[in-house]
Amino acid sequence: MTTVSEEPTTGPDVEPEAVPPAKPPATWRTWLRVIGSILVPVGALLLLWASFGFLRDADANRLVIVAVAVVVGVAGVFALFWGMNRFVDWLPARLREDVRPYVFVGPALVILAVFLVYPVINTIVLSFKDARSEDVVGRDN
Repeated sequence: MTTVSEEPTTGPDVEPEAVPPAKPPATWRTWLRVIGSILVPVGALLLLWASFGFLRDADANRLVIVAVAVVVGVAGVFALFWGMNRFVDWLPARLREDVRPYVFVGPALVILAVFLVYPVINTIVLSFKDARSEDVVGRDN
């Protein structure tokens, strides 16, 4: 015969179950993330602005210009993908995997548009202008 012994749930010998204290809302962390998500891209844009200004300097050493271009390019692409991946990780779970492919393909499409589509359109527009590209001459060019 088996007996089940039940432990008393009340009484002087029973300690009340410890309830963990409620965590205060981490609003400072949220604000820090929001401020960081604004300041980091703005800081990166300012750094890129200064770097591109240096890259246009005609008196600068060419090897230094190449080194800066490579470092800024590699670091910029890394920061872009890392930051966007972090942003996607903050999204709700139901959106996360739907958005992630566009985040990684999007910059490639923008680069293609800037370096392939824009020159084609600009060339077509210039083909309808005169030799100095000032006046539109249409098909007379």
